[in-house]
Amino acid sequence: MSEMTPRRPSPELLSRLREGKREFHAAQRSLSAPDKVRMVIELQRFTLPIIAKRRALTEIERPWPLDD
Repeated sequence: MSEMTPRRPSPELLSRLREGKREFHAAQRSLSAPDKVRMVIELQRFTLPIIAKRRALTEIERPWPLDD
């Protein structure tokens, strides 16, 4: 049985990916503090149910309340 080695990405693709990453990080830095906190809370609401399926959540692992 022969294993195929995966092809390496082209330098152009890697360059585009790196540039996209730089742009994404610049956009994240420009967000206001309340927007950054809101994003953290959204991520908590998405990931904590997944963690809760594996084990019981501790008290500090509950989603933060979002006061809108």
